[in-house]
Amino acid sequence: MEQQNLSRLGMIMDALNISGKELAAALHVDHSLVSKWRNNKRSLLPHSSHSQNLAEVLLAFQERSEHKILYPILRAYSPTADLEDPQKAQDVLRAWLTDRTPSSQRPLWAGQYPEHQGWYDAQFRIWPDNAGRRRAVLDFLDQALAEPPGQTLQLISQEDMQWIVEDPEFVHSWQEKLRMVLQYGHRIEVIHWVDRDPASIQPVLESWLPLHLTGRIQSWFYPSYVDLSYRLTLFLLKGRLALVGMQPAGGSSQRLTALYGDPISQTQYEAMFAQFVSECQPLVKTRPTTETCQLLDELLGQNSGAGETTFWVSSLPPASAYSSFLLAELMESNAVPAELRDRCHHYHRLVREHWQGRGQRWLVSLEALRAGLAANRLLNPELSVLTGQAIVLNGDQIRRHLAELQQHLLQSENCAMAFVETSAMTKAAPINLWIEENHAVVAWSEHPQLSYSATAIEPTVVRAFYQHYEERWNSVPRIQREPESVARHLETLLQNRD
Repeated sequence: MEQQNLSRLGMIMDALNISGKELAAALHVDHSLVSKWRNNKRSLLPHSSHSQNLAEVLLAFQERSEHKILYPILRAYSPTADLEDPQKAQDVLRAWLTDRTPSSQRPLWAGQYPEHQGWYDAQFRIWPDNAGRRRAVLDFLDQALAEPPGQTLQLISQEDMQWIVEDPEFVHSWQEKLRMVLQYGHRIEVIHWVDRDPASIQPVLESWLPLHLTGRIQSWFYPSYVDLSYRLTLFLLKGRLALVGMQPAGGSSQRLTALYGDPISQTQYEAMFAQFVSECQPLVKTRPTTETCQLLDELLGQNSGAGETTFWVSSLPPASAYSSFLLAELMESNAVPAELRDRCHHYHRLVREHWQGRGQRWLVSLEALRAGLAANRLLNPELSVLTGQAIVLNGDQIRRHLAELQQHLLQSENCAMAFVETSAMTKAAPINLWIEENHAVVAWSEHPQLSYSATAIEPTVVRAFYQHYEERWNSVPRIQREPESVARHLETLLQNRD
C-alpha cells in the first residue's frame, strides 16, 4: 500500500489497530468497500448512512483501545465543539473523515486578518514551562493530523532536550504521533542541533531512526557551533501554523511557547527556517533498502579505520559469520536469482575484508536463535533486505550456522558476541544498527513499512551512538559476552535441540 494513498480513515484504522475485516463486520458492509475507503479509491459522503455509522463505530473501537487519538484530533479540527456529547463527537468525526477542503481554504482558530492602515490584530496562544511545551507540541501534531494529507512539517530546536526526555510518557506519545503524521502522508523536514553533549542527543536521535527509515524525512545539521544568547525552537506546519519557543542560553528563565496562525508571522518563521537550511549540511542520508549494498560499498570504500571497533546490533549475528559454503547453499535453497546471489556474495566478501583487523562487538538475541531452532526456521533480516525476498535457514542450516559461529568466536582475536533481550536491542525495534567507531552509523529494518536504510557520518552523532552502545555492551554480564561462555550457550542450544 502506498502511504500517500492512505485516507484519514486508513490512518485511524492503523493507529487503532483495526483490520479491514473487523471494520466491515462492524458496519455490515463488504470488505472491499472498506478497502476502497481506506485507500482513497472511494470517497465517504458527509451525509451518507455509512459515514454516520462509521463515526459511531470508530469511537466505540477507541474506547477499547489504549491509543486515545481521536479526541485530540477532533479538538484540533473543531475547537469549540462539545466532544463530551457523544452525538456531537460523532458529528465532528464524520465531518473530519469526509472533509476534502484544501487546507489553504479552511481558516484556523486564529480567524481572518483584515488589514487596517498596514496592521491587523491577530490571536496567539501561550504555554508556560516544560509541561506547557509538551502540551503545545502534541496539540501542534494533532492539528497536523486534522489537515488533509500532503502537508510539510518543518522542525528545529536549539534548546536543551530536558523538556522532551524528562517525561517518558511524552516521548512515547511524541514518537507515536510523528509516526502517524508520516504514515498519513505528510513529510517532515528537520534540522538537528547537534552542538550538545553526546549522552543527551543519542536517545533523541535513536528515537528518530525508525522515522527516517520511512523515507519521508529530510534532515540536516547546523555545522557552525557558536554561543547563543537565546536558543530558538520552531515547529512549522507549512502555510498554516507556527509554534515558536525561545529560551535564554543559561536556561534560568521559564520556558515559553507560542502558537501563531496569522499569515505574516507564518511567512516570517518559514523564511527563518529556510535561512537555517541554507547554512546546513545533510545529517541522515536515506536510500531504498535494496540499495544497502551500494551504500556500504561507498561507506566502506572511504573508511580504513584499522584497529577501531564496530558494533553490530540486530536480532541475529551478521551474515558475514556464515561460511562461503553455507551462504552459497542458502542462495540455492531460497531460489535467489543469479544477479542477487552475486550481490550477496559481494556483500559477504566486502564486510569480511572490512572487518579484518577491527574489533567486532555483536549484540544479538539468544531468544531469536532459540525460537529459530525450535521452529526449524530462521529468517535472516539482513539478507532478506539485500535481496528483497525472504531468506530462510532450515533446521539443518541453523545448526551448521551455530556450529560455525562457535568456532569463529573461539578462534577470532577481534570478535565478541553478547546476548541481550530482544526488547533491549534498540528502543525502536526492529531497527538494525551498524556503528563504525569515528566514522558512521548505518540503520535499516526488515519491517515492510520501513523500506529505506539510513546513514549518518556527523562526528557528534557517531560518537553519541558509539558511546551509548559501548556502555550497553559493558552493562552485559561477562558470562553473556565472553567468547568461551557464549560458545557454551551455543553448544547448549545445539545439544538441547539434538
